Amino acid sequence: MPLVIAQLVGVVMFCVGVLILGLCLRRRPSAGAARRMSMISHILFHAGLSVPMVWGLFWPSIGRFDTIVGLPSLPVAAMWEVLGSGLLVVGFCFAALSMVALMKWGQGLASFVLSQRVVEMSLYQRVRNPMALGWYLMCLGLAGCACSTYLMLYLLLGHIPAHIFYLKFFEERELELRFGESYMDYKQRVPFLIPRWRSMP
Repeated sequence: MPLVIAQLVGVVMFCVGVLILGLCLRRRPSAGAARRMSMISHILFHAGLSVPMVWGLFWPSIGRFDTIVGLPSLPVAAMWEVLGSGLLVVGFCFAALSMVALMKWGQGLASFVLSQRVVEMSLYQRVRNPMALGWYLMCLGLAGCACSTYLMLYLLLGHIPAHIFYLKFFEERELELRFGESYMDYKQRVPFLIPRWRSMP
């Protein structure tokens, strides 16, 4: 139960932190402020969302969450296990390819090594946030593999909406300040979270 509480509190604290950072960035809009606040936002992400999610894989283990909170497991376990495995593989591929693209074309990494330019190659040609999409799919895949009703609800109602709020309210503004017109143009051409697979003009 302590980890369940930590996950729920983490979502709230992350959203509050993002709100404060986003408002501060709008009051003091500069590339330097964007870089500093981006580092803080990544600490908030790991403390509020990432660590509580990953920690749950090992203790109490993702298979025990439903028992702890008194919820029944997802029905038709075999279907959820197959679906979850597929989401996990696809999500991992999205995250891995995104990381490679950030290193190769942006001279950056996820989190604390900020990219030096707007990346428009690989998956970034199709969707602006392929790494976030990969993370969501991996998390949902784990919940499906565990047939966990609690984790599925936590992800769909808390974790993922909180992170989307971060992307829209803070990260997009931060990227606009750091990259200016190049990011604004990219933002107009490439969809936010659902990949566009047809040929680009």
